[in-house]
Amino acid sequence: MAKEKNKRPIIAFVVLFIAVIYIFSRGWLAPFQGAFLRLISPITVPGANATQAVGVYLLSFLRVGTLSRTVRILENEVAKNQASLAKYSGIEEENKTLREQLLLLPKNKFQLVSADVIAHSNDGGKDALIINRGSRDGIKENMPVIVNDGVVVGKIARADNLVATVMLITDADFKLVAIVKGTKSPGLIQGTKGLDVSLKEVPRAEKINIGASVVTTGVDGIFPPDLLVGKIRSVEAPENEIFQSAKVTPVVDIRQARIVSIIKTW
Repeated sequence: MAKEKNKRPIIAFVVLFIAVIYIFSRGWLAPFQGAFLRLISPITVPGANATQAVGVYLLSFLRVGTLSRTVRILENEVAKNQASLAKYSGIEEENKTLREQLLLLPKNKFQLVSADVIAHSNDGGKDALIINRGSRDGIKENMPVIVNDGVVVGKIARADNLVATVMLITDADFKLVAIVKGTKSPGLIQGTKGLDVSLKEVPRAEKINIGASVVTTGVDGIFPPDLLVGKIRSVEAPENEIFQSAKVTPVVDIRQARIVSIIKTW
């Protein structure tokens, strides 16, 4: 009977230990944990060393649990801070791009509307961007679209109420009249469905230098003069031909544009 009485405190502590583990795992003990530790720390049962060992293990478990919970809280805070930093970096990058857009020249001649690029479309071989400006913002078909310091991106192909489609200069259906800096005869810019565009119908007598700038002329009535189209990459001048052609590389990756400007009037 005496042995059974000695076992009772051990059994009671084991039950208590299991109960506390469950309660602690549920987080119910958190508000009272400090007081609970002070309460159970001096508990001893005369002649029951095993009971004292259980108490020691219980204290250790509670302290380890506290540390684990603290680590989880800190990890969550770190994750939140990293997300905030990433969001801030994205906003800062957009602001930088927008500041670059505001450097467009000549400012006193162009009425501009800035727009965010929300999608890149290549359906049916059409190379286009979708922007978050539409007819309610005064956007109309054939309005020029540019980036940076007046670099041609394309033109408005379609304007819905809230969004518009921009036909890129790389689209096969895109055309504009342009001229190589330093020459007198314009040619026709046409998309090639690739990274380059073609400059065609330039008289063979004109000297075209590799690396020369190609700009708009303004004679088509759509694009104002002196907007940059790109740089001459290569020239093809077949013998016995009246005209020559050239490959023109855009100075920016227009497919990666995030913010563009639409020229409403010039």
